[in-house]
Amino acid sequence: QLEVFLKKKEQEIKESERRFQELLPELRSLYNASEDKPIVRYHDGKEGPELIRKEMLTLKDDDIYVFYNLDKAKTVFPEQNTEEFRKKKLQRNLNTKAIYWTKEKDRLSVKGKGFERYKIDSNENKINGDISIYGNIIKISKFMDQNIGVITIEDKEIAETFKSMFRLAWESVKQKK
Repeated sequence: QLEVFLKKKEQEIKESERRFQELLPELRSLYNASEDKPIVRYHDGKEGPELIRKEMLTLKDDDIYVFYNLDKAKTVFPEQNTEEFRKKKLQRNLNTKAIYWTKEKDRLSVKGKGFERYKIDSNENKINGDISIYGNIIKISKFMDQNIGVITIEDKEIAETFKSMFRLAWESVKQKK
């Protein structure tokens, strides 16, 4: 009985340590945060991209701007999860504009309810991750095989700058189509 009890306590301690390690970067960011400094966080592993999606779904009636590599994104997000995510974004009235890269020849630029995306030739302009801009947040993701990570920058001025850069790219891509 005592041995079973001790094993259980050992597992609980390990789980608490794991959760603490997950929260540590965010705690450090909060500690360093001030009104005039951006909050910067880093999430390592496949959990990072999922956190992006969860965070996006806290928004309502907003626009999301994304640059991404479709081929790399498919390795991180299963198609079923992607479809569920799209439905949840529609329910929250989140409109997505995306510029994406893929090697797939039959993929086209498309427009639908709550989203519009334009394809860029992957030979001409290549990106190996994802940049998502929404609210006051910029997420920069790296999708390289097992090396997956997400940098989050939370700052109104930086987010507005990235949104302006996206809009410039968006207008340029639309003119080419």
